[in-house]
Amino acid sequence: MRYTRMVNAYRYKASKSSDDGLWNRVGNIGDCIQALAVENIYGKLGIADNELVHVNRDEIPDYGGEPCLLPMQAWFGNYSGVFPLPWSDHIKPVFIGFHLSVVGDTRKRFVAEGIDERMKRFEPIGCRDRNTAEFLHSRGIDAYFSGCLTLTFDARKSEPVDGKIFAVDISRRVRRVLPKSIVRQVDYSITHLYPFREYPVSDEEAADFEKTARIILERYRTEAKAVITSRYNAPRF
Repeated sequence: MRYTRMVNAYRYKASKSSDDGLWNRVGNIGDCIQALAVENIYGKLGIADNELVHVNRDEIPDYGGEPCLLPMQAWFGNYSGVFPLPWSDHIKPVFIGFHLSVVGDTRKRFVAEGIDERMKRFEPIGCRDRNTAEFLHSRGIDAYFSGCLTLTFDARKSEPVDGKIFAVDISRRVRRVLPKSIVRQVDYSITHLYPFREYPVSDEEAADFEKTARIILERYRTEAKAVITSRYNAPRF
C-alpha cells in the first residue's frame, strides 16, 4: 500500500455567469497549506514527498491507482458540481483534520448517500472543527476535535528582528476597528486568494498554486510577528 497526500487541481464547474465564472477560477491557498502540513508529517516519518502518490482532492471518488493510505485533512463540500466524497475503494482514509462543509446540501447528501455509515468503519474521526465533530456525533459516529494539521508545523527557531503585522484577507469592517497603533504597521501584501490562469486547473498550475503556498508559509515563518486574518490556515510558528 502506498502513502498518499492530496493536491488541489480544482474541478468545479464554472458557471456561464461572469461573476460565478470568476469565483470558480480563484483558489484558496489554505487548501494547499493543509496539504503541505500532511507532507510535513510524512517528512517526520522519513517519507519524502517524491515517494508519495498525489491524489487530487476533487477526484478522490474516481481514484483508481495503487491501493493507498490517504490522510483526509481537507475541506469537503458539495460545491458547484463537485463532491469529493465518498472515497474510492482504492483508498484507505485516515480521518484527521476532516471538515464537512455546511455549504448547500453537503450534509444532506452525506447522509443520503450513506457516507456516514461507511465512515463508521474508520472511527474515531478527527475533525478540524467542533461543528463537524458535533454533526458526526449526531449521526452516531465516534468523532473528536483534532484541530488542523497546520498546527503541527515546527516552531521557528527565532523571531524576525523587525517583524511585520500581516493582515490577510480581512474585511473592511475589521479594518475599521483596528487600533491606530496597529494600522500604521499593517502589511497587506499577503493574500490566500490565488487567481488561476486556466480552468479546470491543470497539474502544472496546481504545482504553481502549491509553490505559492510554500512562499507564503516561508514569509509567515521569517517575516511575521503577528497575523490578523479570518483565514483558518494561517499557521502558528
